[in-house]
Amino acid sequence: MQYIPDYKKSEQYNLSIRLSPNGFSFYVVDPVNGGAAVYETLLLPQNQLTASSVEELVYRNEQLLLPFKRTEIIVVSPVFSLIPISLLSEEKETELLSFLFPEMNGKYMVNNFRKNDMVNQFAMDEAIYNFLTRTLSVTRVTHYITPILEYFIERSKFGNYSKLYVNVESDRLDLFCFNRNQLVLANSFPFQQLNDAIYFILYSWEKLELNQINDELHICGDSGLRSRMVPHIAKYIQRVLPLNPPTSWYVAPADNKPLPLDLKTLSLCV
Repeated sequence: MQYIPDYKKSEQYNLSIRLSPNGFSFYVVDPVNGGAAVYETLLLPQNQLTASSVEELVYRNEQLLLPFKRTEIIVVSPVFSLIPISLLSEEKETELLSFLFPEMNGKYMVNNFRKNDMVNQFAMDEAIYNFLTRTLSVTRVTHYITPILEYFIERSKFGNYSKLYVNVESDRLDLFCFNRNQLVLANSFPFQQLNDAIYFILYSWEKLELNQINDELHICGDSGLRSRMVPHIAKYIQRVLPLNPPTSWYVAPADNKPLPLDLKTLSLCV
């Protein structure tokens, strides 16, 4: 039976709105009464994430306009850069991101990490940002890489070998490599064919000069894609391991809809 929140009690719920180039979804969690949640993906008008399409969806789903305990925005975008916090300055705060993404013209933002030796610079559509912050009581805006990386930083502390972490979604791979707990790679690759995703993983493994016998490849994300990828990857890498964050970090939807990894790990963000 599907859980339906009692929106008369919205002020005790947490709302997370997830924006991606071709998607809009929301995740409502009731932390009271043992915890319950609903995760819904909405069809975008014209299948495009624009300020007008977001506005239409929000007003069409009036429950999103209610007062919540927390309202968070998660931005799924390839426009991000991890930099040492020592390089961050108000005078040149957008310089590096603009250099890496010359076409960037959105709202510049920064996420901190628990270990304050680096930050995540990113950008989101400014018109969408203005609408959501004007219409909703937004508590925080987080780039999707930030909670995922917080999770992998924690995981990398265990063991003595290098680790390549892979988060796979239907159209994207996120890759993170740690060598003796030091982050040496953080990148995202779009893909359409499964063979392309497998190629990106194996190519990255080779370029990072990881050991096929001792080093570890951890895969999380879409369970169906994982099960199809692992047999092919295991031909070349001995230690291929599934990875799932502890269920104590998030509330699973009552209808068992799969949650993206960034929502599962969002509680790790500062």
